[in-house]
Amino acid sequence: MIPRQIQTVLSQPVDFSIEPQPLKDAIDFIGTRYGIRIALDPLITSKTEVKGAFPGIRLRNLLTILLEQYPTPLGFKIEDKVLKIFPKAEMPQPLPPEELQTPIRRK
Repeated sequence: MIPRQIQTVLSQPVDFSIEPQPLKDAIDFIGTRYGIRIALDPLITSKTEVKGAFPGIRLRNLLTILLEQYPTPLGFKIEDKVLKIFPKAEMPQPLPPEELQTPIRRK
């Protein structure tokens, strides 16, 4: 499946619920149901249970809701004809205002 087809699938409304189950099982179900390849990053364990019952929302939004139930932030992207689920990088903390200012050098 090419990326454009995966985008189309992600835009479709869902007509099912995800009963409490490990994240990996929920992702496998979605991949099988929509005929798309989904790869979980190896750092993601499948112990965390997820659930979702929002008939009529887009698949993209359901995936986001499921991933938000994982203890650490997860995201997804389309890469190499696969929908990849991965841990989001930690956002760097903003610098305090005093460190944002550049000292002015006078000659």
